[in-house]
Amino acid sequence: MASLISLEDHFISDAMKARSQNLDEFAFHLWPENLNEKLSSLRDLRISDMDKGEIIVQVVSSVPSSEPLDICKETNDQLAEAVEQSYGRLRGFASVPMDSPKEAAGELERCIRELGFLGALIPNNAHGKYYDTGEYEEFWGRAEALGVPVYLHPTPPPEATKATYRGNYLDEVATILSVGGWGWHADTAIHIVKLYASGLFDSFPKLKVIIGHAGEMLPYMITRINSRLTKGWGSRKRDLKTVWAENLWITVSGFWDLGPFSCMLRTVAIDRILFSVDYPFERNESGRDFMATVRESGLVTEEQWRMIASGNAERLLGIS
Repeated sequence: MASLISLEDHFISDAMKARSQNLDEFAFHLWPENLNEKLSSLRDLRISDMDKGEIIVQVVSSVPSSEPLDICKETNDQLAEAVEQSYGRLRGFASVPMDSPKEAAGELERCIRELGFLGALIPNNAHGKYYDTGEYEEFWGRAEALGVPVYLHPTPPPEATKATYRGNYLDEVATILSVGGWGWHADTAIHIVKLYASGLFDSFPKLKVIIGHAGEMLPYMITRINSRLTKGWGSRKRDLKTVWAENLWITVSGFWDLGPFSCMLRTVAIDRILFSVDYPFERNESGRDFMATVRESGLVTEEQWRMIASGNAERLLGIS
């Protein structure tokens, strides 16, 4: 039996359901009918699904949406209550208002110091705004000072980008292409490169960033990006591949295929690869079955398999 820890698993808070202006962007109508029920559950249904997937701990986060501070606070408080009542099965990543970096830094600190959360999961953009500008230095600096990771998660694209995905096909196809079918992975990848190019990791050399979905295409591209732009970065203290090795962690979430996994093994240190599911958008059983396939594939040793399954998450997040 596997003992898995998953870091990318979502819910929708009561406050978001009541007041969020962003949920329509997620096209939930294109997902399975029971998705909303699963997103709303922080108790029996969620724990039952964890048991089916042999997941011992789930680090829960809000769906990746940039919400105002009041919604973030209520979301975090609701999650903290569920974590406290879960007998150790649930832990929390903070939801923070990325439209307001100063407030985001403050709410992150509250969640770490008062609620016992393990880090934050943030949307890849805040209504089209990326986090490579000076106004976000306070947020990134606070994350580094607290010693906790920030999970940069895809979110629906800004309005200006959506036209790229429209074409001679149904609107539903364009929507899927703009999100999980391509767009949000590519957009998260370029965001990581933008953060590097801005000098963020020179300013905050101990910053910890997690990305999911087998590295959001970057394992395949990292060497080429680094080699093509080495002279164009400016006076960076470390090259992109060094930052990749020292500041980034990668989860397998939702990529149940040995091809991308094999690419990760060649470009990411084994102690930086972590299991995750992306529940409830993915089934916990799919993650369990993929890890069984990895175990049987011979691509990793048993010790390495256990590191990916849970050991790396325990060390990164301080889970005992």
